[in-house]
Amino acid sequence: MKSGRNYAGTFGLAVVLLIMWLFPGFWYAGKSDEESYQWFGLNEEISGWEYNEISVGDAAEAILVADRMDNGAYRQGDGPVVRVFSAKRFEEKENSVGLFSHTPDRCWTNTGMVIENDEPYFRNVDIHGIEMVLERRVFSIGSQRELVYFGALVGGAALPYRMDQYLGSGRKRESAARGDEGGAIGRLVNTRVWGWAFESFVKRARLAGPQQLIRISTPITDSVESADARLLDFFEKWLSVVSYEDEVKQFEKQREVLE
Repeated sequence: MKSGRNYAGTFGLAVVLLIMWLFPGFWYAGKSDEESYQWFGLNEEISGWEYNEISVGDAAEAILVADRMDNGAYRQGDGPVVRVFSAKRFEEKENSVGLFSHTPDRCWTNTGMVIENDEPYFRNVDIHGIEMVLERRVFSIGSQRELVYFGALVGGAALPYRMDQYLGSGRKRESAARGDEGGAIGRLVNTRVWGWAFESFVKRARLAGPQQLIRISTPITDSVESADARLLDFFEKWLSVVSYEDEVKQFEKQREVLE
């Protein structure tokens, strides 16, 4: 009798472990066929604009652990400047710093820039048929002001919720610098940071898998409205939808040549 109970307990435990192992594949939505993955390719040749690549530096590359990083600026002579950045991971990297942990809310405020109280803080933008939830910020340092949009794709689909997990801590960092409430303790208890993974679970959207982070910004030289119009018009000029599978094959060929 006791032996039978032991077998039943072992069988029950095996069933629980099997369910736990299969559950993520069932729960998380998204595309399972890598051939159907889509993300953004970058256009360097844009009519009327001159593109200049800008090195992000060895330190930034080491932090992001991205398979491909593109950073540069487009100029129209002595006119407007549009700065662009894209980081891609072709596959999940265990024990690496999260690609999405380096948003402007966290990194730009670390350099002394201030997040202005300029809403909306996000916009829904259609880029070649891909519906993106893009974060929108106005940053300033001294007399210089910059409008920035950023967002992400994971596993061939746009992240279906906001990347505002560091917005609160970024603003508290400014408060701490002024001697107000905030600082390390404020960031530690920021419920939005801790709740980001929970939102991934509720929305049934993976945070793991192939990832792309995009960022686009421009100096505000006249009005925020004109800077907004410039960036919103620029998205489809800068980005195009490309096949994940084709880009991975090209990346692997380039890596073989380097090796």
